[in-house]
Amino acid sequence: MAKISIIIPVYNVPRKFLIKCIDSVIKQTYKDIEIVIVDDGSGNECSALCDEFKEKDNRINVVHKKNGGLSDARNVGVQNTNSDWFMFLDGDDWIEEDVCGKLSELIKYNTNVIVFGMYRDQNNKVSRIPMKYYRDKEYLNEECESLRKMTLKHDYFLSSSVAKLYNTEFIKNNNLWHDTELKCGMEGIEFIYRVFCATNNVKISNYYGYHYVYNEDSLSAIPTIENNYLTMKGIEKIKETANKLQLDDISLINQRHIYSIMAIATRSYFNPRQKSIYFKKRREYIRFIRENYLKELIKNIKYSEYPKKKIILLFLIKHNLYFLINIYSYVSAYRFIR
Repeated sequence: MAKISIIIPVYNVPRKFLIKCIDSVIKQTYKDIEIVIVDDGSGNECSALCDEFKEKDNRINVVHKKNGGLSDARNVGVQNTNSDWFMFLDGDDWIEEDVCGKLSELIKYNTNVIVFGMYRDQNNKVSRIPMKYYRDKEYLNEECESLRKMTLKHDYFLSSSVAKLYNTEFIKNNNLWHDTELKCGMEGIEFIYRVFCATNNVKISNYYGYHYVYNEDSLSAIPTIENNYLTMKGIEKIKETANKLQLDDISLINQRHIYSIMAIATRSYFNPRQKSIYFKKRREYIRFIRENYLKELIKNIKYSEYPKKKIILLFLIKHNLYFLINIYSYVSAYRFIR
């Protein structure tokens, strides 16, 4: 029976979300667990709530630290774990009560990572995030190459740090830490890419047990110019890893680049939530493309490499039709375009 740690990074998580998150861990049917709560410089109320839970359950260890971001909090959590296995659980998410029990049944001595299913909770509606591209099986040796490539697909599930159980020794021995410079999702993509570069044994399970709670007030839901530039930097870091290891992933990395450009255009610069006037949005978007040297990449877009539902947006981006990108973003935000 392997001991499992659940690492919960916390930064000013709303009280109702944090209570549900930690309660879901305390109530695990599998009892041999360690709960590491990393308080990443939260305010007094949130920090005190973490300590209140520690008083209620001796399996909880609270680490208070200066704010350093999600990646740094996750790294500190791993450094403070005393278990053979661990998983990350964001402070506004929660897990089913049988997660640790189900996953413990899948552990083998030579397994490095166990991947399981994730729900999306939004507006009182719960839906499964599809397990695209892969199936319920054990990936060994060269088969793990396909998982590495799948990480570069535009697929939230596989490229996220959460909904995965990690072998602690494997992570530490391979020096696999989150890049503290990256954030807002890119830290997970870059981290998982390196994990799948290093592993030779991954178990994919079709069990669903992680609930990703979409919160419009969370940091990841608020688009910023800084995050856009960090997204580009994260992709460049993935490219550096691929070149260093002499991997044939460059075309896939370029596709990931294009997907990120699409997302940044509609969800950030031309997002209806951005209250700037259209001409300011256009000016900032053009500057972003120019400063990140993306013109050549956009010029060489091949429509055949992308889903049909993305071709309209790709066409608008490729031909610099900024006003129509702005309209597309408004329509898409109100769910007329999927």
